[in-house]
Amino acid sequence: MLAVSEGGHVDVIVTSISPMSRTNPKRRSRLVREHQRRRADPVLGGSTRTPLMTAYRQQALGCAKALAEGSYAFAT
Repeated sequence: MLAVSEGGHVDVIVTSISPMSRTNPKRRSRLVREHQRRRADPVLGGSTRTPLMTAYRQQALGCAKALAEGSYAFAT
């Protein structure tokens, strides 16, 4: 946050804090893989009390749909 006086003097009131990068490479790689496996992002931003649509859940729903339709060739 910046404060500007009538004379044009600028003072920094609050500095921005950059988020820390993920220091655990194993957790970071799992997170990246999860996002790469998703087909889209059907979760609305800011929604609460609704189940998350993970890549695993998307694959399970695809298998259930294929079984219901009688098709046994699954696409990954």
